[in-house]
Amino acid sequence: MLKNCAIKKIIVSCLLIYSFDIFAVSLNLIIPINSIGNGKSDTLRLKDFCRDLLENVSHSYLNLIDLAYDPKSNRQFEMEVVDLFVSECGYKGLHLGGGRKPDGIIYTENLEENYGTIIDTKSYSKGYSLPISQADEMRRYVEENNKRDVKINPNKWWNNFPDLLNKFSFLFVSSEFNGQFEEKLENIAQSTKINGGALNVVNLLILAENIKSNFMDMEQVYKLITQNSEIKLIDA
Repeated sequence: MLKNCAIKKIIVSCLLIYSFDIFAVSLNLIIPINSIGNGKSDTLRLKDFCRDLLENVSHSYLNLIDLAYDPKSNRQFEMEVVDLFVSECGYKGLHLGGGRKPDGIIYTENLEENYGTIIDTKSYSKGYSLPISQADEMRRYVEENNKRDVKINPNKWWNNFPDLLNKFSFLFVSSEFNGQFEEKLENIAQSTKINGGALNVVNLLILAENIKSNFMDMEQVYKLITQNSEIKLIDA
């Protein structure tokens, strides 16, 4: 187990690097997922690992790890992911869910360029490969938000975004990711002209900690989540 002083040093060592408008985050900590555990039976070890890293985010959100690996808890996972962004990270947002709606949305206020993010969460015990049908579902949500045509979707879920937003992104959140999911992220971006990303539950918690600790601001988060790839603050 890493000692608390070492953990603090690890978090402080987060480097925010801008190069040709590409945002990267590097931590002096590389922990392969296999060394932590894979699957629901190892959620306790994942929670112990994250507990030592969360100095500002409430430890009640460690429950997200249980929910992420439990397919029966998908709706609760949807709600608590949005709640983490709103309650701990300072975003505005709303859980949606239900027929022909994304699981949730978050958005910023008071930035020079405010943005909104469409969120889709998936609880999978052995990781999520982003099946084509679910990639197509996100593509439809992004296109509906782009066009905002009541003839395409009469429920007008996009009206939950305020008018002040300048740009958008999409984000998948799950237990962990596997397979050719990044290719599907790129396909969504190419067809909609909107960029997005994927975030596993451990990195979701670390992202929230970095935001609440003021190591990362919302503009930096936008650059991070629009690379059409998995967001890895740590390799877990």
